Order: sequence, then structure tokens, then C-alpha cells
Amino acid sequence: MPAIAAIGGFLYFLYQQHLNETKLFKELFIEFNRRYDVLKYDLNTILFDLSAGELSSDQREKVFNYFNLCAEEYFFYKAGYIDHDVWRSWCRGMNEFFKSPRIRTLWEQERKESYYGFRPPQ
Repeated sequence: MPAIAAIGGFLYFLYQQHLNETKLFKELFIEFNRRYDVLKYDLNTILFDLSAGELSSDQREKVFNYFNLCAEEYFFYKAGYIDHDVWRSWCRGMNEFFKSPRIRTLWEQERKESYYGFRPPQ
């Protein structure tokens, strides 16, 4: 009987851990998507703006917020809390923004900051 109780307790522990990880993933997923939704209009405006030269200070602030979002997503992906398929999907979106010469130039200037080791997907 004690062996069955121990096995049952262990299985319950594993199940609870799985539920907690699933809950954390869902919370992160919702929060990251919410933050992206706040930024996407401005990011798309920057992306499709064919102006040359540096970004305005307001545009820079929006792009910095995006860099931080990408870095945080990367941090949680590397820690194992973001599903690989979700991460790859997010990377495809990141690629579109990092193709912009003005965004890429700003990244090259700022990448020495922390950003948790994040590098734009290739």
C-alpha cells in the first residue's frame, strides 16, 4: 500500500507541475501577444514607411519596446516556458521587422545592451 500511495503522490506531483507549466505558458503567451498587439500598428507603419534616414524619437521608442519584447520572449523560450513551434512562429514575424534597414540599423547600434542574449532570427 505505501508503494502505491508513493507512486500516486508522485504522479499527482507530475500532473500538478504540468498544469502549472501550462498555466504559465498560457499567461506568457497572452501577455506577449497583448504587448505585440499594442505595438503592431506603429511597427507596421515604420516597416512600410519608405523614408530614408534615422527613425524619429517616437519611432525609436516603439522599436526599443519591440526589441525588449523579442528579448523577453527569447528569455522565456530558452528557459523552456515557450513552446518551440510558438517560438518559430514568432521568429517568422520578427524576421519581417528585422529586414527593415532602419530597424536593423537601430538594432546594430543597440544590440550590445542586455537583451538576454537575443539575436534576430536568420
